[in-house]
This record gives sequence, structure tokens and C-alpha cells, in this order.
Amino acid sequence: MPFSIEDKHTIKVLRQQKLYGATKILRMFPNKNWTLSGVKTVLSKVDVQAASNVIWVAVCRARLEVLIS
Repeated sequence: MPFSIEDKHTIKVLRQQKLYGATKILRMFPNKNWTLSGVKTVLSKVDVQAASNVIWVAVCRARLEVLIS
């Protein structure tokens, strides 16, 4: 079953703010027809996006330091 936009947002928030894993998220929503592998896929995309945001911030800070000095 494909995830709705609201489902993906809920999973993203639970991962980023509460650090929940796939199993915990599945247990929170037993009425949803989600699979463990499906939730893990969404979580991996969330994690990759968060990591790229951290890298981007570090690059911007480095560039700013070069410009200031």
C-alpha cells in the first residue's frame, strides 16, 4: 500500500523528533496496512535527507568563514 503524504510526514516527524524506529512506528499504527519494509524505506529516505541537510549547513558555514576572514 502506498503511503499518503500525511503518512510520510507523520513517519518523518516521529523519526526526527522522537527517534522512533520502524517497529515502534508500526506498533503505534496497527490499523494502517503498512509493512515493515515499507516503513524502513520511508525512514531511510528521511535519514538521507537529514544527513544531506547537515552536510549542506557545514558547507555553508565553511564558506561563510572563508568570506569573513
